[in-house]
Amino acid sequence: MKKLISSYLVLTLCILLSSCENRFTFTPNTVISVENSEQSAVAEWFAWIFASSGGFVPKVEINAEDPDVLLMENPSLDATSYRIRITEKKVYVEASSSLGFFYAMQYIKDLLPEEIYSDRHADKVVWNIPVMSKDSCPSACYAGLVVDLYGSHISKENLIHLIEMMPEMGLYD
Repeated sequence: MKKLISSYLVLTLCILLSSCENRFTFTPNTVISVENSEQSAVAEWFAWIFASSGGFVPKVEINAEDPDVLLMENPSLDATSYRIRITEKKVYVEASSSLGFFYAMQYIKDLLPEEIYSDRHADKVVWNIPVMSKDSCPSACYAGLVVDLYGSHISKENLIHLIEMMPEMGLYD
């Protein structure tokens, strides 16, 4: 009986702690601010991942006044490096190149609920990511794009949009 009670307490504590986790949420009102057209290409790609499953596309603006997601150039970082800081109210992304921004936004995409990969609208999903910080320097000296058409269920329109955006993201010349 004592073991059962202690297991119940541990389970209850885990549930309470996980439900109190701080998160940033993407909504139809989310504004992504960029500094230039290179950053805009990456931000547009990221915004469009919400189109099918989320039913909305966050707005991308150059030098937005009060953005929710802010992409900032940091020349002190290597070309593939990035720095992310996520708070409950804002997401800050730093990189020195469009490739670094692409890696950062890909990482943020991977933090979203798995329904982001669905081609069907997910009504009851809250598009949130955990509050955290991350510095990373991917070791690859080249970049490419692999799309798993069978596993990702990406729509034809989103695939065409992604292919059109590749040169602007520095993934294809």
